[in-house]
Amino acid sequence: MALARILVVDDEATTRDLLSRILADAGYEVVDTYSAEEALALLHRQPFDLVTLDVMMPHVDGLEACRRIRAFSSLPVIFVTARNEPLNEIEGFEAGGDDYIRKPFHIQAVLSRVRAVLRRAEEATRPVPETATAIGPLKLDLGSQDAYVNGRPAHLTSKEFELLRVLMEQLGQIVSREDLASRVWGQELDPDSKTLRVHVYRLRKKLDEVGRLGSHVITKRDRGYMLSPAIRETA
Repeated sequence: MALARILVVDDEATTRDLLSRILADAGYEVVDTYSAEEALALLHRQPFDLVTLDVMMPHVDGLEACRRIRAFSSLPVIFVTARNEPLNEIEGFEAGGDDYIRKPFHIQAVLSRVRAVLRRAEEATRPVPETATAIGPLKLDLGSQDAYVNGRPAHLTSKEFELLRVLMEQLGQIVSREDLASRVWGQELDPDSKTLRVHVYRLRKKLDEVGRLGSHVITKRDRGYMLSPAIRETA
């Protein structure tokens, strides 16, 4: 399976063939064309993950082609060109390019830049993980592992925090002792040991101290624990 699909655009056949071969040998699926006009038509018809653009092409040059691409797509663009003045590089970035490779180029430098641009593009589209969750007066900061009740810190230990997080995720549902032990301690804790009961007791006590919420952590005899949905209505 190809790593990514790349469109190579260069009016010089020698450079176009060399770059296409370098990318194909590295595992990429490559489509090449000699003109910006044909490249734009291909981009409207087919999916690609990245475009390499020569700057100095007849009719529509690479800079203008990049501007037109940016009018309908955020597809990564790397300029590959013989123009080597600093101002040329600035023009490339201002046109919407993501990177700039000068000819003659080194094979590993090309591959390194392609990988870096593709990685940045993937990271930019990756969903941002949720950093906080809240139910009624309870709020958990998942990044810092801090818990708050009506804005007041509850000063939970890491295990108490994880217990509360699991119960909040399954609000109104009974979470078995086995499930809690596995999700909070891993396989190292016997669900029938006193450790789980002691941590639940301490969690209740701390929730009471900051907001009288301890009673919402309910014990279901011989079954497990549950966070009451009524906590949503608690001021």
